[in-house]
Amino acid sequence: MENAMDQTADIEQLRAELRAMSERLARLEGAEASSPDEIPEEILMVISAAVAAYLGERAHVKQVRLIRTRAWAQQGRVSIQASHQLQH
Repeated sequence: MENAMDQTADIEQLRAELRAMSERLARLEGAEASSPDEIPEEILMVISAAVAAYLGERAHVKQVRLIRTRAWAQQGRVSIQASHQLQH
């Protein structure tokens, strides 16, 4: 009988923690959704300059989109790790 009561208490505790985590996630997602996705003019100027330097001529940047992914960071880490020479 004691075992069943302990299990019930554990399940209720897990449910309470899950509810708390769900509420926290909802708050965090709401905060992210409400943050503006505007890119400052200085950043747009830097992007334009980088494109012009790469192409070797003046270029007009028509559109810039924010992409919420960590692929660039991950690829950077892969490149850095691959550049290290392992010593035996």
